[in-house]
Amino acid sequence: MNRQQLRFASAIVAAAVLVLALPRISSGQNNPTWVRFTVYDVKPDATQEFEGYLKQIAAAYKTAGELFAVLQNFSGLQTEYTTVTMVMKFADLEGPLTAQKQLGDEGFRKVFSGITHCVTSVTRYYSLPWDDLSIIKPGPLGTFWLRTRTPVQPDKFDALRTYLKTEIKPAYEKAGVMQLRVSRPVFGGPVGVIETVRMLKGLGEIDEGPLNTRIFGKDAPAVAAKMASMTRGPAQTTILRVRPELSFIPDMAPAR
Repeated sequence: MNRQQLRFASAIVAAAVLVLALPRISSGQNNPTWVRFTVYDVKPDATQEFEGYLKQIAAAYKTAGELFAVLQNFSGLQTEYTTVTMVMKFADLEGPLTAQKQLGDEGFRKVFSGITHCVTSVTRYYSLPWDDLSIIKPGPLGTFWLRTRTPVQPDKFDALRTYLKTEIKPAYEKAGVMQLRVSRPVFGGPVGVIETVRMLKGLGEIDEGPLNTRIFGKDAPAVAAKMASMTRGPAQTTILRVRPELSFIPDMAPAR
């Protein structure tokens, strides 16, 4: 995987993780909520300065009461950061951004001018969550999240969505999964993939083996075969770390 692919994969993970803090939304709504991911490739000697700017932006979003989450690669490029914010309507992007409103024009210019000097590239894309596939239980926000990006056959999106909703989600809920989110990138992302993100109890959970094997046991191969019939190649899995000290993440949505 080259540097550009690593950058996008990280953005996908962010997409995954930051829909965790979103209110209930559905891709079937007339005016859906979108998730915006911005991926920064930071110069190794500028990470401390860069994080200082992120803290200022997080404070602005906190004042506005809006989500601003920061994630950093745990696997992959270590100097890659992803910020996640919400977009209620694309028309909102034609006016001043939240940080600009709170920091003022001069403060906004200084912060983003500083960020520009700290990074080598910036990538942005927008994703639409599949809220009906989500599991959102009350509890503390975990540090580590497992993201799986799966390429889907063009004519199988509806079938896969139904399978995940009726078979996989209930099994995960029964097994005690606390946080699970699924989203599909639309603008600026690859065509024909879904991203699934799940909160880990801790890194030690990885040592316990694949979740599907633990949940489905002897039926795990059949589950894998069913998924394979609707996808078009192997999935990519990445670990991402939430940086709460650089973020503002409102209270989690109520359990359901």
